[in-house]
Amino acid sequence: MTTTNAWEACARADYMVWIAAACGVNLQTIARVTCACVRAICGREMSGFGSWALELTEMWADGRATLDGVRAVASGAQVYGGSTYACFAAERAIRVAAAYNEDDAVSAAGSAIRCAADAYAAAADANMRNPFDRGAAAARAAAQRQMADIVRQHIPFAAISAVDAAAQRAYGDAVAARAEGA
Repeated sequence: MTTTNAWEACARADYMVWIAAACGVNLQTIARVTCACVRAICGREMSGFGSWALELTEMWADGRATLDGVRAVASGAQVYGGSTYACFAAERAIRVAAAYNEDDAVSAAGSAIRCAADAYAAAADANMRNPFDRGAAAARAAAQRQMADIVRQHIPFAAISAVDAAAQRAYGDAVAARAEGA
């Protein structure tokens, strides 16, 4: 499997965001794609604070909000955000922008995407007794596939392949291994 095919076949948005960041895609793009994923999956479930947190993160990504402002909001996100998966996803999305280093930002992006998948699973079965049963797993996988398509819209493989050939081969092997195991 080629790296291009692996990128196109990958069904895990959280893996794709990590790989994109590892290949040098900037944090503003990572923040934008994270917000797009969370908004697409959690749109109906999003509270006022969650929507505002996503909007502020997008403003930061576009250069229209300061890092200090984002960090001030992020510091209160757990207090004001709420306790639904959608709120958790928005809270983690704002932490992409508020992070003090790239590793924390990428970790927050992956966490936001996984929380969005949890929100999708919970919405699919409001009476879900076991969040780890087959139905919940299938719903999470469907959400991850939908978000993977969003990642590809925002970060085409051409953006990934712009890195040097050695790094591309190394990360391409990781993409292929994860795509085959997904």
